[in-house]
Amino acid sequence: MKYYYYLLIVIIARIISSCNNNTDKNLMSELSVDTIIWDDFDIRDGKTFFPEELVKTRRYVKLDSTPTFIFGGGDKIITRNNIYVLDMRQKKIIIFDDQGAGLLVLHRVGQGPQEYLQITDFDVDDNGNIYIVDGASDKLIVYDQNGSFVSATKFSFEADLIHRLGNGNFLFGLSAWNKDVQTRGNRFAIVGEDMQIHSSFVAFDDYQDNMYWISSYRFIKASNKICYNKPIDDYVYIMSNMGLLVQAFYFDFGDARIPFDWRKDVESNIDRIKEKYRCLKNHVVVTDKYIIGTLWDRTETKPFLVDLGQKKTYIGGTVAESDVSDFLDFTDNSVVSLLSTGKDDMFDLLDVPKDVQAHVAQENFALMVTELL
Repeated sequence: MKYYYYLLIVIIARIISSCNNNTDKNLMSELSVDTIIWDDFDIRDGKTFFPEELVKTRRYVKLDSTPTFIFGGGDKIITRNNIYVLDMRQKKIIIFDDQGAGLLVLHRVGQGPQEYLQITDFDVDDNGNIYIVDGASDKLIVYDQNGSFVSATKFSFEADLIHRLGNGNFLFGLSAWNKDVQTRGNRFAIVGEDMQIHSSFVAFDDYQDNMYWISSYRFIKASNKICYNKPIDDYVYIMSNMGLLVQAFYFDFGDARIPFDWRKDVESNIDRIKEKYRCLKNHVVVTDKYIIGTLWDRTETKPFLVDLGQKKTYIGGTVAESDVSDFLDFTDNSVVSLLSTGKDDMFDLLDVPKDVQAHVAQENFALMVTELL
């Protein structure tokens, strides 16, 4: 515990130092850090995910399977009026309406002024404008709701993530190897529409292995909060809709916490990590009632849900290392999952409608939207 409090002091000191160097001081007031002690919760294995006792309703959306709208996999899904599916391998975004009918495929790969080389991340605003981070060329490329090109603006930093803020600015999740003089060493940057940096904040610690990515990650929104966790880190940072850092959650895995020195070279320590150690994986969302995310548990990937009020943690079965389908988005207290042929062993347990089962059995995709109590 002494080491934890020392680490916490160091992190807060680095945050304040970053704030003093290149951040608007109003962004940082008092950082509230809540500790989630993993061993304090009643751990339960979930036969279904999410557990039936916490489910209010489930609904299903069969996604258009005509050739134009076929995709290989959902690396990120945004459900905001329409449904936006990112297929990173094919470098395209497929857009469906809220009933699953195909609307548009955005696929502009190339080196032209209106094209991108890769989609590192994307976001969508309330008007349907699409914002793509092209990490290969360090550009923000904007298309309107019809897929028409709007603008391409170069930025000076290295970024993994983007989120359009309520005031028109952007919240960027910066790469750990970012060398931009204004933002280097920090996790976040607030940037204007002209890509001018307003502020950057929250320093990376020294325990990063940029040669070993445990998982992808993203900003995930819950009501009026933006949640962020970048593995291999035991903190989840919470920001307001304006990008202000307001809170952090520390996950205390006790003796199962991955030692700090191993985090600098994960591959060399992978056999020891398999013995008993765990950390957070992918993205995590925190609400007033629940914490939902994915564990890297002895190097196995398992979705989880923490019921804060009942002090229970439900852990789903092991899934493939790259499988993010159980938890792809969170909206209106509902978890958005992607159903595919690899999930058909759960259909009877979840009582999936027969027409949805038949649709998925033909190697098509469907969304399952699980509203929690």
